[in-house]
Amino acid sequence: MMRRAPAVLAWLVPLVCVTGIAAGHVLQSSVETIPLDTWLLSCSFLAFPVIGALIVSRRPGNTVGWIFCAIGLGTAATSFSAGYVHHAFAMHADTQVATA
Repeated sequence: MMRRAPAVLAWLVPLVCVTGIAAGHVLQSSVETIPLDTWLLSCSFLAFPVIGALIVSRRPGNTVGWIFCAIGLGTAATSFSAGYVHHAFAMHADTQVATA
C-alpha cells in the first residue's frame, strides 16, 4: 500500500490543477471576458502535472516528476489568485483601500 501512495498523490495533482485553473477562470469571466490566448496558455500548462504524474507513478523517487507536479500546482494557484483578484476588484471597486 505504501508503494502506491506517491502514485495516488501524484494523480491527485492534475485534478487539483484543473479545479484551480477552472475556478480562477470562472471567477475572472464573471466580471470580464477572458482572451483566448489566456485560456490556451492555462490549458497548455496542464501538461506539466499530467506528465509529472506519469513520471511519479512509474518512478516515485524521480525529482523531475515532482517538479513538474509543483509547476502545475503553481500555475493553478496563480490562475485562481488572479481570477479572485479580478473578481474582488470588480465587486468592490467603490471601497477605499487603506494605504500607509
